[in-house]
Amino acid sequence: MSNFKKNISQLGAGLLIGSAACAQTPPSAVELVDALNGVFGKQAGTRASHAKGMCAQGAFHPDAQALTVTEGPLWHKKQVPLQARFSVGGGNPKASDKGKTVRGLALHIGSDWDLVLMSAPVFMVATPEEFVGFMQVRQPDPATGKPNPERVKSFNSATPSTQAQIAFLEKAPIPASYAQTPYWGVNAFVMTNAQGKKIHGRWRAEPKAGYVGLTPEQLAQANDDFLVQELTQRLGNGPVVFNLWLQLAQSGDDVKNPSIAWPATNPEVRMGQIEITGLNNTCEPTLFNPAVLPKGMALSEDPTLLVRAGSYGVSLGRRAKP
Repeated sequence: MSNFKKNISQLGAGLLIGSAACAQTPPSAVELVDALNGVFGKQAGTRASHAKGMCAQGAFHPDAQALTVTEGPLWHKKQVPLQARFSVGGGNPKASDKGKTVRGLALHIGSDWDLVLMSAPVFMVATPEEFVGFMQVRQPDPATGKPNPERVKSFNSATPSTQAQIAFLEKAPIPASYAQTPYWGVNAFVMTNAQGKKIHGRWRAEPKAGYVGLTPEQLAQANDDFLVQELTQRLGNGPVVFNLWLQLAQSGDDVKNPSIAWPATNPEVRMGQIEITGLNNTCEPTLFNPAVLPKGMALSEDPTLLVRAGSYGVSLGRRAKP
């Protein structure tokens, strides 16, 4: 059995047992997916989150610098095949590409590494409990079919951790392309090198094409599927490339709270290059789960990461049902 299959088979037991061991038992993976479904509905054949997306393929080119913080056979290869999925945040498979929400980049690298990134440096909340609350107040009011704005405002005011991502998305322009926005891994992971040295790190994918946002005039002229069309056209002219960096935690950095960004001055290690070479339609049945990790990487103590990882399997099971 491959490492990938072993990790998937252990998700239902190991991850939820691990998260239950936290000082404050967080909501279960089922409750997280229920919260998402409460906002967006249960739609057959689609993901509970980042439902709208497009599949791609390419290669990962490891950088030798990675061996200063991790180990394993992956980092000794010149390139490793990858499967990718670009997406729009939320559980609506017909969402507009023009929305003020995060974009996602999920990667299945080789046989035993899933990397899940989003176009914001922080998560929407600090804890699993806050995530469930965040979603519950956004459930549609039966009388109007829309969330109650007073409930949303009250929750956000009472939950300071929500402010960082909201502020970021309000200021950030809508990306002109999936290929021209940076992506971050908001959760920390534990890296161990061949000498046994451990350090926490967070991922950042930097677009080689630069960060480009749409002007208000360009946004008004764009259609609801412009990201799909733009990336299709772009890949017809050559690969899309991202440089992958690992930001290293320093003393005092919170490794358990994904709603707090680490200082931009923290050192980074270049881990490799992500090269997207073309589109395909093979990733939709695929589970991209941040708990699937190669040698030299491990989940951190972040309770949001632990229960979030288990939720992907729950969502996959619901997606597969007719």
